[in-house]
Amino acid sequence: MFENPTSLFPMVRIVPYMGVIWTIHEASKLGFYNGHPEWCNVGQGQPEVGEIPKAPPRINSVSLEELIDAAYGPVGGTPEVRAAVADWINRTYRRGLKPYSVENISFASGGRLALTRLFSIFKDGSRIAYKNPDYTAYEDYLYPLRHSCELIELRAQEKNGFMVSDAEFSEFIKQYRPDAYIFSNPCNPTGQSVKGGSLANYVDICRKENCLLGCDEFYATFAYEEDGSPSKEPVSVLPFIEDVNKDPVVVFDGLTKGFRYPGWRAAWMVGPKYLIEMVNRAASAVDGGPSTIVQRAAIE
Repeated sequence: MFENPTSLFPMVRIVPYMGVIWTIHEASKLGFYNGHPEWCNVGQGQPEVGEIPKAPPRINSVSLEELIDAAYGPVGGTPEVRAAVADWINRTYRRGLKPYSVENISFASGGRLALTRLFSIFKDGSRIAYKNPDYTAYEDYLYPLRHSCELIELRAQEKNGFMVSDAEFSEFIKQYRPDAYIFSNPCNPTGQSVKGGSLANYVDICRKENCLLGCDEFYATFAYEEDGSPSKEPVSVLPFIEDVNKDPVVVFDGLTKGFRYPGWRAAWMVGPKYLIEMVNRAASAVDGGPSTIVQRAAIE
């Protein structure tokens, strides 16, 4: 157990490890490291990152452009990578619907950072709701806001398989009237997915009640039918957006899970251009912007 030298640093709170990180930290004391031939890490949300038969070839190198890569890049991502992300979203989720544009994309160094950017722009007094159980880091993200914002927990029940139906969600939004609601879908760690008409109803109630719906979709392509067979389509809220610049919905995704490049720390936030502009302004203070090198590889 780490001893806190409180006499030296009384201003510092004890920060606990997230559960899986604590496990990895303890395993490393016994010799674990990524790639060790005698260890297998089944705790961290990391997909297989090697070659898979019949899969697209892996990207193993990227060339540097001296003048560009030695300088700071745009804090919200280069226009080229933002355009590439918008194009991928439109052809994957928005065929026949109003497309997203460069102005709807904020590129960040990983999903945690993209979410942190969003949390950093909430006003004092905002009511922020989140589901529990859900991704363990949400409460850590929200911790700094506990004195300025009201944090509202929606407890998913074991008897319902930790699933929050659209009817239950609608009642929760009407009763507690949060300004924002954050959840992962498919859910990490329960695996439950809100999809189809139920997900469309999530969007509809948030549109009517002016509640910002934050959808963490990093596991969107890990989608299955009731019988366990692979789904023909990813799970996403994006097909249910009517107006890309007015509907109060933001989506988080990246190259970590479905694309199998978690170590690149390449992610994005998709949403109305006004929110994206505010998030990108905040990024100048929160993190300073993503690596231009990673963004070039992301485009490829």
